[in-house]
Amino acid sequence: MICLIITLLIFGSVNCQKFPSGLSLTKPSCNNHQGDSRIVGGENAPIRYPYVVSLQMQSRGGGPGFFFFQQPRSNYSHFCGGSIVNEDHIVTAAHCIQGFNVSRLSVFAGVNDLRDEEHGTRRFIDNCVINPDYVELNNSDIAVCKLKTPLVFSENISAITLSSEYVGGGVNCTLVGWGYTSMIRGTPLPNNLQRAFLPTITNQECNERGQNVGPREICTMSRFGVGACGGDSGGPLTCNDALAGIVSYGSRICAMGVPDVYTRASEYIDFIEENSM
Repeated sequence: MICLIITLLIFGSVNCQKFPSGLSLTKPSCNNHQGDSRIVGGENAPIRYPYVVSLQMQSRGGGPGFFFFQQPRSNYSHFCGGSIVNEDHIVTAAHCIQGFNVSRLSVFAGVNDLRDEEHGTRRFIDNCVINPDYVELNNSDIAVCKLKTPLVFSENISAITLSSEYVGGGVNCTLVGWGYTSMIRGTPLPNNLQRAFLPTITNQECNERGQNVGPREICTMSRFGVGACGGDSGGPLTCNDALAGIVSYGSRICAMGVPDVYTRASEYIDFIEENSM
């Protein structure tokens, strides 16, 4: 395993690659960053986070999904996260839905365990609006999706609070998602919602540590072995109990001591509200 990690570190980041929409996309600057961030080094979430949803694709015929997806639960496969804005809308990352036939996409809400079809709520997506300034993992990685039928709010399903606060460095935040739990993608995705507590760093420090971020992005960085990974993309980073970031991209090998990057939600309040009426 050590040899494999060393090999990937040496050779896996030599060339920029573009991955299928909704999964990993590399930042165009060729700075060896990938999108599609499961939480590595987290824990099974001990409480409900009623605002988080699993974005899932319907597999044709109910058979196995694409090789980069988790084996389907029933005939649906998790591939990204999202947050509930209101009964009719969710917010996620633009790269999660770009290029997809949205008629095959749904959200699964109300449970921590994605196998719990009995208690979970599924809603199909009607349409999605990608921010017009979106550049693949470079700017405005955010989209708002309208559901075909509204969610019914309860103690297990409710809207997230949108943050209008500019979150700087040194703020302790919470990331939840169903992304990979190992540093190397390709292992099975978890059934149970994962949680990790991550501190933010300033954008200046984020750039100094190898990323190339602008003011409309926010970064977190914890110790080696803790961070976002494939399958967390589009999911919520909450700071001070409000949506501060939307998972956008991170390092080629997860939780390797490189900052994770999120779309800064406070910069897109107008976009979210205008497209969730």
